[in-house]
Amino acid sequence: MIISLDQNVVSLLESSSKVNPAWAKIKALLVAGTSAGKIVCPIPYETAWESIPLSDDRYPRIKKLQTDLSLGFSFKSYVRLLCEEVLALVRSDVDLNPFETGNWHDFCDRFRYPAAQVGYSKMKKDVAEKMDTVPVNYENKDLPVTKLEKLIHKKDSFDLYNNLERLKTGQALAPTCACTTDICDFLKRNNISHDKIERLKQLVLHHKYEAIPIHFYYNRLVAQLEFDLLHGGRKQKINDVDDLTRAATALWGAKMYVCDAEVAEVCKKAKINACQSVPTVVLSARQPELLLKHLESMIQASSGNE
Repeated sequence: MIISLDQNVVSLLESSSKVNPAWAKIKALLVAGTSAGKIVCPIPYETAWESIPLSDDRYPRIKKLQTDLSLGFSFKSYVRLLCEEVLALVRSDVDLNPFETGNWHDFCDRFRYPAAQVGYSKMKKDVAEKMDTVPVNYENKDLPVTKLEKLIHKKDSFDLYNNLERLKTGQALAPTCACTTDICDFLKRNNISHDKIERLKQLVLHHKYEAIPIHFYYNRLVAQLEFDLLHGGRKQKINDVDDLTRAATALWGAKMYVCDAEVAEVCKKAKINACQSVPTVVLSARQPELLLKHLESMIQASSGNE
């Protein structure tokens, strides 16, 4: 059983003896489950990165717990998974396994050095301040969330289509969406032919790009957050970027996703489970007793199937 844990959940597990007693039981179940080979909690890139600012006392404990629960596996990054899925639209030999061997050290230990840590913190602060200065655009306030989602998909697809043409003709990329450059660079590194680029352009026009599950989940969550913002919700925070990519990755590659209450609520409002053939169980860190109940039930069901 694959379980994705966000950073605050790992923190609660690490300090389980000091919080709700249910967390100690959850931790024991996870540790026993991984030891028995019934559970694996691959490391999300975002969880490792978000732990960089922790104190020198807590950081190694968080790192050890998540590393032990991962059994040596990590989730591939959201961007890499998206790039591989795009290439797989026109090439059959792409490895679409969402996991890879990897450890916490590979992701972020090098940023724990004092100078790098200061630079990382400053970068996050600068980005947060810029985000705060961006005014809210209420142009789409009267649109239902379904139409907001279509607009987001249309913008992404239009941007990728245009830059695929630029890639084909040897022009410099001119992206306006976050992952377009990564996708085009990935395709170029994998020696995509002009014929395959043209085929991919047609698939984008026929909505195959927006139908990629991990991309679809991400944009649906983005649409829900934008809809909430336009109707009195809070502005986007810098941590939302990590929350969204981690959530989309978990919804695509995990049986259970345990996250903070706000992300769990967004997943619920966005009706993600209704879009999945095998729904991912999304649980809030604010309800450890419910998490414990689900975990016990899933482990019992897993044992019964052996």
